Amino acid sequence: MKFSDTKAPELHKARIEYVNQRWRDLYERQLDVGNRVIKYLILINSGGAVASLSLIGAMKTLDPISGARWMLALFLLGIVVTGLLMAIGGYRLGRVFRGWRNDTDSYYKDELDWEDVLKQDRDRARYFWIADALGWAAFLCFIGGLVIAARGLLFS
Repeated sequence: MKFSDTKAPELHKARIEYVNQRWRDLYERQLDVGNRVIKYLILINSGGAVASLSLIGAMKTLDPISGARWMLALFLLGIVVTGLLMAIGGYRLGRVFRGWRNDTDSYYKDELDWEDVLKQDRDRARYFWIADALGWAAFLCFIGGLVIAARGLLFS
């Protein structure tokens, strides 16, 4: 059913409210989830890098424990991967926003049915494995750095 075919004023109003709520929902999700995950990943990898550099500086050698350079490299890689996650996440959510905006504009112009607007939004918002892979890669960089640190400190 196209926008102008919706004769019931209460349905018209409900759909307009839904469009507006969806905009707010996408915006809030983008800010909330993205900020929490990224802050965590940056915090843990940056903390690991600072701790590694502090250890290297305090011991005045590049290898105060076995694998210290690799430990630092993993923490730094975790920071870089988190940056990629931020960039890709921003682009992806921007694409969802643009699609939603364009589809709702088309709906209001009677170019799309309401059901098509919802379907296309669902299609755009489907699972995006690359974001998960980057998030897990950044976390695994941290875990790898911790394993090297634990091994070096406990077994040196």
